[in-house]
Amino acid sequence: MNARQFVVVGAVLVALGGCSTTGDSAAAPTQAPQAAAEASVAAAQRAAAADDVDSYVAALKAVDAKLAADKDVAVDNGKKICLDVEQGKTDADIAKSAAARLDVDQAVAVKVVAATKKSLCPAK
Repeated sequence: MNARQFVVVGAVLVALGGCSTTGDSAAAPTQAPQAAAEASVAAAQRAAAADDVDSYVAALKAVDAKLAADKDVAVDNGKKICLDVEQGKTDADIAKSAAARLDVDQAVAVKVVAATKKSLCPAK
């Protein structure tokens, strides 16, 4: 093989090497849109959760403003109510627990449970 053939073969090999695909580079174009879509879904879920919390706090304020005075405490109490719902407890039992936890009468606790189930608890 003379020098000229060696250069041509070398150039072809380099050109073909640049065209080859590996599993990583072939997957990259599909991974970027997928990652963007997943990030978009996660952002939408965070926004929906924030909307749920805001509507929950507003519903609590409508029942009794002091129950929504501390948003973090209100949401924590609401999550406890949701846990009771998930465990299959009756609304009456949940309201009884909520009345004791929130230091409110039974009628207020019933409204709190209804507002919590509507605004904060995952749909069942």
